Amino acid sequence: MEDAGVSCSPYTDGVVRLVGGDSPWEGRVEVFHNGDWGTVCDDHWSQQHAEVVCRQLGYRGHAEVVADGLFGKGAGLILLDDVHCEGSETSLLDCRHGIWGRTDCSHSEDVGVRCRGRSSQETNEVPVISPSTGPLVRLVGGSSRKEGRVEVYLHGDWGSICDSGWNDLNAAVVCRQLGHSGRAAAAGGFGQGKGPIHLDQVRCTGKEEFLGECPSLGQNIQGCRRREDAGVKCDAVPHEPAVKPKPEEQSCGLRKLVEVEGKGKNHEEESTLRTTWPWQVSVWLKSQREGEGPLCSGTLVSPCWALTSAFCLSRFGSDPTVYMVRVGASEQTLTPERLVLHRKFKGQSGGHDLALLKLPSSKGHCLTFEPNTNAACLPGADGAEERNLPASCVVMVTTGWGGPESVIASWVPLMSPWQCKKRFGNSYSSHGTLCAASPPDTSLLRGDGCQGNSGGGLVCQDESGRWVLTGVVSGGYGCADPSSPALYTRVSRFRSWMDEVINPEETR
Repeated sequence: MEDAGVSCSPYTDGVVRLVGGDSPWEGRVEVFHNGDWGTVCDDHWSQQHAEVVCRQLGYRGHAEVVADGLFGKGAGLILLDDVHCEGSETSLLDCRHGIWGRTDCSHSEDVGVRCRGRSSQETNEVPVISPSTGPLVRLVGGSSRKEGRVEVYLHGDWGSICDSGWNDLNAAVVCRQLGHSGRAAAAGGFGQGKGPIHLDQVRCTGKEEFLGECPSLGQNIQGCRRREDAGVKCDAVPHEPAVKPKPEEQSCGLRKLVEVEGKGKNHEEESTLRTTWPWQVSVWLKSQREGEGPLCSGTLVSPCWALTSAFCLSRFGSDPTVYMVRVGASEQTLTPERLVLHRKFKGQSGGHDLALLKLPSSKGHCLTFEPNTNAACLPGADGAEERNLPASCVVMVTTGWGGPESVIASWVPLMSPWQCKKRFGNSYSSHGTLCAASPPDTSLLRGDGCQGNSGGGLVCQDESGRWVLTGVVSGGYGCADPSSPALYTRVSRFRSWMDEVINPEETR
């Protein structure tokens, strides 16, 4: 005989939700399993996975994967990893995936999606609402996505909530439903709603996941005046004063204009090429024979760190002392103190193909930036810079120890994702890689099969004139027709990882 039991949870395993977005159709993906909500790791995640999530939530039209960190980091479990969808599934549970709760991911890799309509006539503003999650909630009229007048979607209309009895416990539930952590506070002053007043006398305990779980008075609200619409402030903790940018961050991405000093034609040409891109570095093996080309190219991203390809270095081990780093025009040759390969790099090109090299320091000081040595700027983790990229950017590769041919910079057009999809098939994902024309064919210079191309930086000039490191030449690439597409690791996608390595004390 078995004892009878009941489940009081309003959710079933596999229910998904989007949290942390400005709109109901975007956010960090969270899935419900065995009584808990948790995030999904972005390993192998692509547009077809996003389409399954959006379809499960009732959205129609286009779906896209959003840069890590845009919707904040989850605070609980990471429930799913290694998800493989064909794209035709109606639920994330229909996709192959790893064991629930078993993952090697961190919350910096929580995946986010945005569900869109295909045209202005087909919009996602009125999605099919899952009965297991209750009415949709949004914040309106605030100065950020973490505050505003609370509105709920019921009976085909967005409407407000009367603030009679509204308190911090109710605010906590609203903020939790929207994916915000930290202290929540009931607040006003966000203006009057234009739609109906849907709810009054809301009574939450503060432990609910969704506002729909809280008892309240429903339709035909009487005696609630418009000036009493309820509002909230999420993450309502006093913020520390803004930290003043470091000097190197203020000067990043700036190049010195070449000045002719009249020391002879050959010297002049060498100086010009070696001062044009002050963040360029090259990586060499100490055991290399004289006359051989560099192992990899790389880019300075701070006075103490250079970014390059993990594939390029992984073949020769993780001991930093076997390498030398040649820093641009400063003519410094340094032995790195530390080598960090991305923890998800699996030994092949095309995925998580980044490595950071820590330059030697004395009392916390590494390189001194001057006109001939500087760092490229880094993009934001949300990838906002990529929305305004120019048609062409510059890719830089190193071919020698010095001289006129030491650095080759070539303008390359950015290409549509379908062009890389056509060439590389399912191994291409626009989430972690950029598609652009191939780096220059340097094989004729040294006969080494374009050795030194891997790790080269793809820099794009922003509206302020600064150069931003947008991509890194994926390792194992070799040579190709410059008009054909090539894979570049998308730097914005890995900003969270870079920050954890470079500034661990600031990301704890």
